Amino acid sequence: MNKFFIILTVLLSTAHATVWAASPNWVVDDPNQYEHSMTITSVLNIDGHIADEAADKVGAFIDGVCMGVASPSNDLTSDGRHIVYLYVKSSQAAGKTVTFKLYDASTDMEFDAINTIAFHANDVIGTDDPYLITTNRNPTDITPSSFTMMEGRAVNTKVGAFAAADPDGQSDFVFTLTAGTGSDDNASFTITSDSLLRTAAVFDYQVKALYQIRVKADDGKGGTLEKAVEVYIIPDPNNFSSLNYISPNGDDKNDVWTIRNVEVYKDFTVSIFNDAGNQIYSTTNYQNDWDGTYQGKDLPVGVYYFLVKSPEGSKFTGTITLNR
Repeated sequence: MNKFFIILTVLLSTAHATVWAASPNWVVDDPNQYEHSMTITSVLNIDGHIADEAADKVGAFIDGVCMGVASPSNDLTSDGRHIVYLYVKSSQAAGKTVTFKLYDASTDMEFDAINTIAFHANDVIGTDDPYLITTNRNPTDITPSSFTMMEGRAVNTKVGAFAAADPDGQSDFVFTLTAGTGSDDNASFTITSDSLLRTAAVFDYQVKALYQIRVKADDGKGGTLEKAVEVYIIPDPNNFSSLNYISPNGDDKNDVWTIRNVEVYKDFTVSIFNDAGNQIYSTTNYQNDWDGTYQGKDLPVGVYYFLVKSPEGSKFTGTITLNR
């Protein structure tokens, strides 16, 4: 007797766990009244997963009227997706647009599919490659995550272009600047209709080298994504500036010859000459460390000359007055 109650309890629990929620009442009213039909072999992507339950459904609609309904079959594609055989009826041979709704039995939720298809009598779609009927999902990424921008460029200069990853296929995304985390510098930029980020200010590397903006991607179908993006300002190598004198007396003031933004010129050759034209110093990747010496000995006071030359041949020249 105890075993009977245990078995009964298990059966009741199992039955309760597998009860399906009421599905939508999608039916084709008297299908025989429609003389035209088309066949769609499909798979259903419902909110990010492929439908595989017999209680899942797809409904095909023309002018808001159900013209076809089907559920996943036991047939599988080569990659294991359940195939849905959907037959769509119509009173016209062509000229009508078919839209779709999807029902997920496990969540008891209905979704509008993003697909639309033109009805053509006797068409057979998806035989070789099943037609994907899918709900719209949010984009998964906005690229790039950062841009690099040269200082000193005019307002409305192009910084770069945005793109977004769409799990439902390519969309015509609209990108906008939006408030939120990482949006501190939105006012310094604009985004144009062609997805280009452009400047709304003139930037100076010495004033600020990193700007933060927040970007929103909208696929036009209800899917959106926001992301913080960084814009790095880099010095203009043509904006060369250096100290024109040094006084290496150990007071930590102008003890060495310095180049502004010296890291920009790491590939340049830096040479220093005395007034007789003799080279007394030469290096690449200069570290702002020449202290008025030659071979470990102090050089006499006077005027020296520098040459900063790029591998491509561009150069900057000037004088350095050495005092002690």
